[in-house]
Amino acid sequence: MSVDRMEQLSWIYDLYSIGQEGVLQKKETSEVYQQILTYVVNGFNAQSGSLALCDKEDDGFVTIIAGFDLPPGTIGSKVKMGDGILGQVAQEGKALLVSSDSSNSQRFQICRENHRATATHSVICWPMETEGRIIGAISIDRPDGLSSFTEAEMEWGSILLNMVGLILSNMQLHIDQKHRLEELQFVNQKLEEAQNHLMQSEKMASIGQLAAGVAHEINNPIGYVYSNLGTLEKYVQDTFGM
Repeated sequence: MSVDRMEQLSWIYDLYSIGQEGVLQKKETSEVYQQILTYVVNGFNAQSGSLALCDKEDDGFVTIIAGFDLPPGTIGSKVKMGDGILGQVAQEGKALLVSSDSSNSQRFQICRENHRATATHSVICWPMETEGRIIGAISIDRPDGLSSFTEAEMEWGSILLNMVGLILSNMQLHIDQKHRLEELQFVNQKLEEAQNHLMQSEKMASIGQLAAGVAHEINNPIGYVYSNLGTLEKYVQDTFGM
């Protein structure tokens, strides 16, 4: 596989567009991972592939979250760190090229048994890195009948995966910003509710003060009249000789 400079730039632009589209359209990260994997599989004329991320709850495993032409039930399965191609690359952080016709055929057989059930002729697996940290691995396969992957393809893929790392960093940045915005909106909503409650309490207090003032203004003349009723009654009795 020979890739000229224009084609290299085209690949990098396409990967960048996938990431930007994912951010702008607010796609799920799993959907963007699937698009990235599909692009890499097709670009390297592979038949199948898988993308696995390090398990956040258990750092001893990677979880396959995207697949291309994989057996049923593969997506969602876990691979122990160091096992198979995905586990080995995720653990060591180094790209790996293995072919059935190479001198490490025994190693290839072990990797294949842990990686894919169908016959595989050649495999490349790259680590995925963001912010200096390995977060998973991407693996692509070619079956019997197609030429084996080359060292040049593995090196070119490593350059592409650097772009994938930037895409993931950018996506994570937007995800973090989204979470912070949601947290701020939640806090703002709580503040508005507290302010409304306080205003309601102040309104009730004002109404109470107003009611007390009105009652006081009413009670004063009533008290005056009531206090003079006895005097008035005596005056009437004296006047009419009652």
